[in-house]
Formats: sequence, C-alpha cells, structure tokens
Amino acid sequence: MSPKVVGQSPKKIAELAGITIPDDTKVLIAQLTGVGPEYPLSREQLSPILGFYIVKSLQEGVKLCTDIMHFRGLGHTASISSENPKAIKEFSETINAGRILVNSPSTHGGIGGLYNMIRPSLTLGCGSGGKNITTDNVTASHLLNIKRVSRRMNPMSCFRLPKEIYFEAGAIDQFFSD
Repeated sequence: MSPKVVGQSPKKIAELAGITIPDDTKVLIAQLTGVGPEYPLSREQLSPILGFYIVKSLQEGVKLCTDIMHFRGLGHTASISSENPKAIKEFSETINAGRILVNSPSTHGGIGGLYNMIRPSLTLGCGSGGKNITTDNVTASHLLNIKRVSRRMNPMSCFRLPKEIYFEAGAIDQFFSD
C-alpha cells in the first residue's frame, strides 16, 4: 500500500489508481481470496478501503481471521457480527486480539467509548502478540508514575485451616452468610 492513500478520501484514492467513481462514494471495497504480502488489502489500511472475504463456515472464517491477525495484526482488534453465542465464544477464544468487538462497528468500537465501555483512546495496545506492553487502549493514566503504599493485611477471603482438615469449596458459605 502506498502511504499516499493514508487518510485520503475514496475519490482521491480512486484518482491515484486511475479509476473513476461517483463523487459521493464513502468507501472502496475489494473482494480478496488470500492473505499476505501479495494481498495488501488483507492488512490495516488507514484509509476508506476495505478488503472482504466470503467463507462457507464459521471454522473457515475463524481460520481466515487467524491468518489475517498473524499477517499484520496480532493483539490488536477483531470483530464479529453474530447472534450465535457459540460462534462468538469460538471466535473470542481463538483470535489473538486485545479487543474482541461483538456486533459493533470495529473502527469506532476499537477506539472505545462510543459503542462499548472500553476507555476511549486513539492509541491501542496490542499486548505481547503485537510486541506491546499492554492490550489496553492507552490513555493519559498509562503515562503517569503512580506510587502505591500498601500495608500488610489479612484479606477477608482467606480462611486458614490445619493441613489435616479437608476443606471443600463452598462448605462454609452459611458461616459467612447473613
């Protein structure tokens, strides 16, 4: 991809490509059949150009998204449009992304605050997959050095028993209930 297309309008990009489009065109879309350097639209564009794929199954779609993420997007953002909880679960558990957006516009959803409760930011961490230190949406709070002074305490969640006594989780619920 040429850096000349970054942030440009569809009209300007079409002119650079030598094609004519209507003045009111909002986005350029191209169907792709593969992922990798020979398919430059299979990575982030930073422009109103979208690559799209047609797949025959959820498994094929998840595999394709995994390939795209490994090509140029590990740890960043992925989105799924589905009402099927099993599909959403499989996608979410498989894709290496710091933000999995469900039924949300991915560009605006990824930056947060508009369609979800993700902290708004234009700097998105990609975690260890993207060789970043965080998967958060990076905000001013990440740039502060905060000193914490912490005193020892025995948390209420601890319950000490001798080693000889078998303790089953939930066995003391009545003890702590109202």
